[in-house]
Amino acid sequence: MQPSLFFVLGMLCPILLEDQKLRSQLSTPMAASAAILTTICLCLLSKDFLFMRVPSIAVAISFFPLFLVTAAGNTLFGFLVLPSIRCLGTISFSMYLLHGIIFLLVFRLLKSRGITDMPQAEYWLINIATAIFCTLVCAITYRWIEFPFLSAKRKKLN
Repeated sequence: MQPSLFFVLGMLCPILLEDQKLRSQLSTPMAASAAILTTICLCLLSKDFLFMRVPSIAVAISFFPLFLVTAAGNTLFGFLVLPSIRCLGTISFSMYLLHGIIFLLVFRLLKSRGITDMPQAEYWLINIATAIFCTLVCAITYRWIEFPFLSAKRKKLN
């Protein structure tokens, strides 16, 4: 049930955004501010649930305001149109496919070397380094694997 809430809320967005007046209101800076504040408040109110083993309900409801304004075309004060963020959006499918494999391999390797006894600062440094490595690998796989297929598909359609 819990993962399906993300899909239900995601499907609710286009239904709500059929109303052009609502869509235009949600794409304003005031709506971005309200969504950010609402998300922060919901996260604080549900902080006891956010870090549970399966926090899907709390996370889905807490982040829905941000998702809704973003779906309406809000750029969150221009943040979503920064070149670096657009690049991450471009490689997001590769990230979706590869992040689990990369993190599994790194932490399986580290588990045998006692990751549970590691100081918290080192643990988070490994997480950050793995995320950076994952991003670089995904950028490479996008450029040399995904992009050629997308280009070939576009040429075929034209």
